[in-house]
Amino acid sequence: VQIRSDAGSGDGDPGGRSGARTAVGGPPGTGGASPATGSESPSPSATPTDVAPVPETLPGGGTQIFPYYRVVAHYGSPVSERLGLLGVGSPDAAAAEVLARTEEYTGEGLRPVLPAMHLIATLASDAPGNEGLYNFRLSEEDLLAYAEASRDAGALLILDIQPGRADFLSEVQRYEELLLQPHVGIALDPEWHVDEDEAPGDVVGTVDAAEIREVAEYLARIIREHALPQKLFIVHQFRDSMITNRDAILTPPELALVIDIDGVGPRSIKLPKYDELTAGIDRYYVGIKLYTNSETDILQPDEVLDLLPRPDVVIYQ
Repeated sequence: VQIRSDAGSGDGDPGGRSGARTAVGGPPGTGGASPATGSESPSPSATPTDVAPVPETLPGGGTQIFPYYRVVAHYGSPVSERLGLLGVGSPDAAAAEVLARTEEYTGEGLRPVLPAMHLIATLASDAPGNEGLYNFRLSEEDLLAYAEASRDAGALLILDIQPGRADFLSEVQRYEELLLQPHVGIALDPEWHVDEDEAPGDVVGTVDAAEIREVAEYLARIIREHALPQKLFIVHQFRDSMITNRDAILTPPELALVIDIDGVGPRSIKLPKYDELTAGIDRYYVGIKLYTNSETDILQPDEVLDLLPRPDVVIYQ
């Protein structure tokens, strides 16, 4: 398998994915300048009150994730090692494992890698719980520990939402204090988003573009009000029915929207499904999830980088 050149601003796709919405702020080293201008110096007549607040930066520098970086993540929860790699060891040890993984995607001509800890913050449950929402949440202590470990490691923290019977926006809003940190983003998992007469695990859930848009607008407002860098915003999908009206998803430029193709299975199933669900996906960025235990023929890094469209996000569970 040949690794195609990653040189430039996006895997041989200059300027990034066609039609994808991107935030203001250039690559690391440009001081937030756009690639087109190379400078954002204020005009000679500008006064301090005319200048917008200097935004926070991403762990690797700059204010925009794509097309300058590739994100490589480990997924899981301290609730159980069965939920993924982040459940193994302490938060600091888990962060070190993510950093080691990024080396597999580092090399001449490749985009710089942003490591990420993909933490299930709201977990779906087969029991209704005190609120009748069929979910439960990590403790504040655990959340803060992973936020600190990821920040200290120079990694992103992605809060994964499995809402059960709750709506996505209500669950995301519970984490607003964490979302004020520049390295914290959100992932929505429609598989675990069910109707009020259903239970997670009994059916594969779904989400409509309108609900995704509500979350996107909420996150964008936080970013604007607090001068934060672009946030990663992931929606998982392994069936067409999991996201209804997908073509109607419009995300603000403050967000990097990724459709993560997260089905598990042998290559004979996984690769055709990747092709199917990424067809016509030029408006969004693309992710893929790999399963280290259950996929005996797991794709190797050079094979991942040979996929078309080439993944912007690679998640290991």
